[in-house]
Amino acid sequence: MLVLLPLGSYLPTSAVAQSALPKSLRIATHPQGAAYYVLGSGFAKVLSDALPLSASVRPFSGFQAWFPELDRNNVDMGIATGYDLGLAVKGKDPYQKIPNVRTLSVGTDLLLGLAVKDDSPIKTLADLKGKRVTINKVLRGSRDGAEAQLRAAGVDPESGIIVVPVTNVVQPPQMLMEGRVDAAWGAPAMPQIREADVRLGGVRFLPAALNDEQARHIAENFTGYRVINVKGGSVTGVKVDTPLMASPINMVANTKMSDDAAYQILKTVWNSYDKYKGVHPWAQQWTHAKMTENLVNSVAPFHTGAVRFYKEIGVWNDAAEKHQQKLLAGS
Repeated sequence: MLVLLPLGSYLPTSAVAQSALPKSLRIATHPQGAAYYVLGSGFAKVLSDALPLSASVRPFSGFQAWFPELDRNNVDMGIATGYDLGLAVKGKDPYQKIPNVRTLSVGTDLLLGLAVKDDSPIKTLADLKGKRVTINKVLRGSRDGAEAQLRAAGVDPESGIIVVPVTNVVQPPQMLMEGRVDAAWGAPAMPQIREADVRLGGVRFLPAALNDEQARHIAENFTGYRVINVKGGSVTGVKVDTPLMASPINMVANTKMSDDAAYQILKTVWNSYDKYKGVHPWAQQWTHAKMTENLVNSVAPFHTGAVRFYKEIGVWNDAAEKHQQKLLAGS
């Protein structure tokens, strides 16, 4: 008698898992040229090369544009900062709540600050009184970050500076290069900051805090970020040890992504460090150690397929499980 077995019973485990993968994978990022776009493109390439799918980036103007698209499953994945993602998970202004988002990986720290020309007489945030400073009127994370630093330094971000409004993350360094502002909000890893460093003969990030009190003020008013000391020479715009704001960067997916797909995608990223590390400084720091360390720093619950992978390789511990349950209870 001929017995027909279910397909999965005689296919190799890897084949069964890969059969659950989508044919295409859409990764949401910031506009072309932004660090998020470069990082997303690097991940898209390793996923396309290693898995039977076609991964590509879909650039948006910012988080407000693509968070709802991810929640509705119109894109499959995205790269986001913890601050903005945390606001959206809780449905806080300016974001609508996005309950259908899950974390795959939390990688490198996003460093942020206000940069000036290296030969500028501006040495501290307090020196920005009366100066032209970019303030993002669209992206809350960028706006709140700049304003939190200014307030901690005793500078009113509304009346104490000349506000130069911007609407995306690539405009501020461009304005600094054009001489239209005295200080520009940005990240040392941004290609535009590196370009400004070359074209202007050097850029310099101002210290985010000069003492513990200022650092506490920033942490209390900018949930998801902390002030860390960045070693001189380790990133663009930091020639001497300088305190900057930092927050882990998140790789997220929709809850409708299958457990097997989430597992395979995360496993591929984990095993492909040598292939993606060269695309961007953020990618170079997206290491196994950082992914493990940040299991307790996610702001959205981890996808169950991701949890399965982390448990399989032995890095999911009691602290990670406690953090996961706390996030699930609040979602």
